[in-house]
Amino acid sequence: MDHEAKIVRGKDFFTKVYAQHTNRVLTNLGRGHPDLPIFAIESLYGELLSEFSVLNEQSTSLLEMVACISSNAIPQAKGHVYGARNMGEPVELIQQCVQLVAFLSKLEGVKVEFGKMQFLEKVGVKIPVENGVQD
Repeated sequence: MDHEAKIVRGKDFFTKVYAQHTNRVLTNLGRGHPDLPIFAIESLYGELLSEFSVLNEQSTSLLEMVACISSNAIPQAKGHVYGARNMGEPVELIQQCVQLVAFLSKLEGVKVEFGKMQFLEKVGVKIPVENGVQD
């Protein structure tokens, strides 16, 4: 696939993930560094994240979400939780992913800052606590 086709593919997937917030996300990336929006579309999404020969769009979106949550990248996790919903993922599946992160983090002795992820509740996901999920 040529470079231009990868850019188109990356922009398409980026737009599916961020939906109506695409332009705002690109603007915010540009505030961090003027080249960051181009890098995100061309390199991250165009070259890597929109390569669906192994995992489809939905699975890729879930992995992005899990990676952001598990690494306490809270603003990015918020975007990818909403992105998973934009990709049509049900709340129950997102809940299962969050529970997996909670289980693995406890197993590995890593602290995931779920208390700072109130956006999970806004999409209907219960925030994990030490011994399960909040009621």
